[in-house]
Amino acid sequence: VSPLSGTVNGSVPRSITVETKAGDSRTLSLGDSEPIGGSYYALLPGGQEVGVVSASLGEAAKKDLLGLRDKTIVSLDPWKVKKLTLEHGRETVVLEKPDAGWKISSPIEAPAEGPTVTEILSALERLRATAFAAEKATDADLKQDGLEPPAARVTLRQEGWDTDKTVLFGAPHDKGRYVRAVGRDPIVVVDEDIWKKVTTSLDD
Repeated sequence: VSPLSGTVNGSVPRSITVETKAGDSRTLSLGDSEPIGGSYYALLPGGQEVGVVSASLGEAAKKDLLGLRDKTIVSLDPWKVKKLTLEHGRETVVLEKPDAGWKISSPIEAPAEGPTVTEILSALERLRATAFAAEKATDADLKQDGLEPPAARVTLRQEGWDTDKTVLFGAPHDKGRYVRAVGRDPIVVVDEDIWKKVTTSLDD
């Protein structure tokens, strides 16, 4: 059976097209992986010769739209964040980081538990979308997904930023939760694990 037939090991032929800035394009049709080494067979441009390409190219061709998209919720550096505001229900906790370390500035003034704040920021840095629920969220979408009004709101201020960044957390969705970064169109779904962190209260 031809390695490009798509019948060996149940694989399906895939193709990758690369276009240069000059407008030229080249297409590779990929078939099965090599039994040894993990490389992939490819029908070279022109359709007359079969070659072998790297495994990384073959794996890239397998990715679906979600796999290719940027799933970052908010880009931040936990060590450069200077202010963190957590809003949940009727409680708003404001934390600030002067040179001496993290402190609570509202609703009371007191030293904050630095490792806990860093853990929240690190979780936000790692947070990724697991699904896209709406590409361009309408008012109806926001209300349906519990984002208008939001169930929780996180606002960050980082050294070097011109403006604060805000992330809205909405209703639960299966094993996740609806989320929207203010200033971006999509509503996404993230793992539910983040919920406990962004709803940390003074009593925790």
